[in-house]
Amino acid sequence: MLGKISLLATIISFSTMGNLVLAEPIKPLDLNKFKHNIPANFNKQTETEIKRGNVLAILNLSDQQKQEMERIRRKYQALILPRRQNLRQAKQDLSNLMVGNSSIEVIRAKHQEVSSLQQQINNLYFESVLEMREILTPSQRTQLAQIIQQYGDKIRNRLGSR
Repeated sequence: MLGKISLLATIISFSTMGNLVLAEPIKPLDLNKFKHNIPANFNKQTETEIKRGNVLAILNLSDQQKQEMERIRRKYQALILPRRQNLRQAKQDLSNLMVGNSSIEVIRAKHQEVSSLQQQINNLYFESVLEMREILTPSQRTQLAQIIQQYGDKIRNRLGSR
């Protein structure tokens, strides 16, 4: 019995931690961790824009490219934000179900809902990146790939959440 209580407490704490992570604002990128990996052709302005999360400013987009990027950003933001809110609620519901007396089938169904919402959001992020990719020139794509390679997942997350 003590083992079951301990397992339940662990599950609840992990579930609660997930909700806290979602509620936490994105922290600024700590460039000091990456300074040794910054290519020589990246200047102080590049570092500043990356720190601000404004990676696209580095690519010297034309006015038309900027307009298209903004259109894509708005389009996907309108699709992603409601799903993100639904995901937060579904995670909270799942946490509540775990401590309640709900059947395993109900809990599994809620878990499936959480998983489905996460997948929908990931797919929308991916589609937005594909649309943005079509706007960039081959040289801008190469430059963006170099930046993303240097700064990892934090840049990809920022691009997707803008």
